[in-house]
Amino acid sequence: MESRMQELMSSYYDLSDKDETVSQSKNINAPGFLVDDYDMLESMGMDELLRRDDQMIKEIKELDTNMQMLVYENYNKFISATDTIRKMKVQYIPSVSFVLVDSMGKITVQSENVSNALAPFRSKVRTLVVTINVMLTQGCIQVEKLVGVRRLLKRLEFIFQLPQRLKSAMKAQ
Repeated sequence: MESRMQELMSSYYDLSDKDETVSQSKNINAPGFLVDDYDMLESMGMDELLRRDDQMIKEIKELDTNMQMLVYENYNKFISATDTIRKMKVQYIPSVSFVLVDSMGKITVQSENVSNALAPFRSKVRTLVVTINVMLTQGCIQVEKLVGVRRLLKRLEFIFQLPQRLKSAMKAQ
């Protein structure tokens, strides 16, 4: 239990791999060099550093206290929400589910009634669709024949006008 608690505290306060970080933070040529810390150590005296340390400890304690307050507030809200959901399940779900099941049964019956009432019309509609398709097919065949006749008439018209066009062309030369 204690080792688990130490792991949690270490992960919370980011205590892992500190040796490597410390060695990099002290080496001026390392990418992890901490310029602000170096400047603070160079520019401040021991008294100032101790005051800064006390100030940071107070800030950390204050932040920890604030975080604990937030956890407690949210924990109470979470418990309240859980209780509300539990009450809703006990009070409302059974009555609502009964109403839903009853309504779904009524909808199913009405749907079957409508389907049965429309059954005779389905066969009539199918018959009408087949009849219309036959009529359209016949109409398409007639239209194709008329288009063929029209093309033939255009060709004949060209042939009948050909002698007169030839005479006009001969006179023009």
